[in-house]
Amino acid sequence: MSALKRDDRTVRRLRIDALLRVSVVSGGVLVLVAIASIFLFLIWETLPIFRQSLSVAEPFQVESPKDGSPPIQITLNPPKLISLEGAISAYLKEQDLSQRTTDTTLGSDSSEVSLALSTRDNGLVAMSHRDGRLALYDRVDWGKPRPFSGTLVGEFRLDFDPEVSELYSGSLGRIHVVVRDDTRLYWYETAALASMPVTFELNRSVEIDTTADYVHILADGRWMLVLNRSGRYRLISADSTAPDESGELGNADNIRKTIALRSGYGLVVLAGSGQVHHVGLTYKAGRPGLVETNAWTTAYNPRELLLGQNRHLFLIGAANEIEVYNSGTFSRSLPPAGERIADHWLVSPNGELVGVNNNEAFALESTITTVSLMTLFGSQVHEGYSQADWLWQSTGVEPASAPKYSITPLLLGSLKAALYALIIAVPLAVSAALFTAHFMSEGLRVRVKPVLESLAALPTVVLGLIAGLWFAPWLEEHFLEFVISLFLLPLSLVLASMLWRLSPAGRGESRLTGSELLLAVVFMLASLALAQAVAPAVSSWLMPEGLVSYLADGWGLEYEQRNAFIVAFILGIALVPTVYTIAEDALFAVPIQLREGALALGATEWQAARSVILPAAAPGILSAIMMGMARGVGETMIVLMATGNTPLMDANVFTGMRTLSATLAMEMPEVSPDTQHFHILMFIALQLFVFTFAINTVAEWIRSRLLRRMESL
Repeated sequence: MSALKRDDRTVRRLRIDALLRVSVVSGGVLVLVAIASIFLFLIWETLPIFRQSLSVAEPFQVESPKDGSPPIQITLNPPKLISLEGAISAYLKEQDLSQRTTDTTLGSDSSEVSLALSTRDNGLVAMSHRDGRLALYDRVDWGKPRPFSGTLVGEFRLDFDPEVSELYSGSLGRIHVVVRDDTRLYWYETAALASMPVTFELNRSVEIDTTADYVHILADGRWMLVLNRSGRYRLISADSTAPDESGELGNADNIRKTIALRSGYGLVVLAGSGQVHHVGLTYKAGRPGLVETNAWTTAYNPRELLLGQNRHLFLIGAANEIEVYNSGTFSRSLPPAGERIADHWLVSPNGELVGVNNNEAFALESTITTVSLMTLFGSQVHEGYSQADWLWQSTGVEPASAPKYSITPLLLGSLKAALYALIIAVPLAVSAALFTAHFMSEGLRVRVKPVLESLAALPTVVLGLIAGLWFAPWLEEHFLEFVISLFLLPLSLVLASMLWRLSPAGRGESRLTGSELLLAVVFMLASLALAQAVAPAVSSWLMPEGLVSYLADGWGLEYEQRNAFIVAFILGIALVPTVYTIAEDALFAVPIQLREGALALGATEWQAARSVILPAAAPGILSAIMMGMARGVGETMIVLMATGNTPLMDANVFTGMRTLSATLAMEMPEVSPDTQHFHILMFIALQLFVFTFAINTVAEWIRSRLLRRMESL
């Protein structure tokens, strides 16, 4: 029976071992599957920004104008086309049905009325009369029976038959209108935001010649651009005291059409031979000018430019070749070949390009998200900038401004934070690891090592809170004291070590027991007190005007309260446990006989550590540094709370930065799914995943090789 019982216990153990083996293997496989799934998910969500996403929707029936004139607008609810004659007729009918009185009696003759539409706002309309009266309407709903009802912004009378050259809706509800006669341009704008009709005030009146072919309002109403077909331009300021600026678009001639972008800082110029130029308003030495930001030549000769929502620009050729251009990402796409041909192309109220054939219409769904690696990592010339630069502005400075998606500043910020933090963490962590592994007694090491490793459990959000709310303001006021302390602390430790070696207990080469640490603590506290006492006198002598002024005047450095140094110091402290643990294991794994052999040959403890232990454990220390690098690049809360989160391209330790991880934490909760911004953030997440996974994998491989190497010694 006893033998049978032993056999039963053996069978049960074997079954338990098999169950545990299956559990461990299954868990490992599931972990690998989870990692692979995350990787594939990020790739799937990243792909849309590198591929076209143009498609043609199913056709739908649309009501055509009864007068047979070409359409100028389209409504989707109900689906119908609005022609120029139909829009004027609707306007005249509303005037006849209204009860308000006017200076002159309106007739029903459409030849007495002219209509002008804003190219950037479907609902902004100007109606001019030959008797000199001009009326402006905003948010006109063409789908209503009375589209102009309740949309009047203002009306005024001129001494001539006005010809509307530009309509522009700026911020805070201000509307600009530019009219002309034979020799002058008159720039009007609303006096203030109001919910009732208001009077337009004359902003500027300037004399022009007959070559003023194109007029645009730029920079939210601060500048008026007058451009002729040869490329000569004139920038007229809204401030009458500011001088006008003139110049020439050297690469654009024989201009056939221009259209201002919704950002208000750029326009697209359609020139001869199918050339398209993206031009931006920029300021150089305080003076405005036009700079070409992008240009290309189409394979056809575009005849039309249409502006849609979300910064889409539609170029349409004579044979219905269509090109979609995204002014925010410098990307262009063509619809699938062999698609429908339209007699007329219009932009719907939601910004889609709609083709019209008789009573049938179809929409080109231009959810273009395509970008290139050059766009994401290279420098670009943007509207409002005079030269190429790396910029990350996922939301423009103004609501209609084009976003700028250069990941390079974010990548540099992540590397900047990690490298600066390692400069602080590596000396501290490796020194502590060497100290505990080969200079402490075993009993003291067992107690000290867990304490240092437990620092890794400290939440980084707490460290970030301390850094942002306390350490950053404190450092600005006590920077010199902090610097003096950094010099005095190592000197105090060296002095304490020398004094301890002169004592009877420290004359031997025995390992440290812990009592000598009290002497080191006393000297460290004394050095901090000395730094606090000396710093005010040195500060009043060296930089009496303060740290910020001293760095700016003496060194030409900008100092921000939340800067890279704050992040480096706090993040370096957070990285110490990670680097320390791996480095200490590598140093402790060095066979004891190597150290004892060096001591037997007459080497001191420090000589043995420097010449034997450190070289033998170098791969493990390198693995620890790589692990710290991966942790630093992926850190979020400290860099989010302890820096200004400004994507800058500089190595200044006293300025802010923005990292990849902080960008994800800030912008991902607010972004809309399936947008270009969303997919670019997913691309950033993919970069972080690949980088940290690769660094951790290489570090672990180096560490495992070190262990096998040590086992063979």
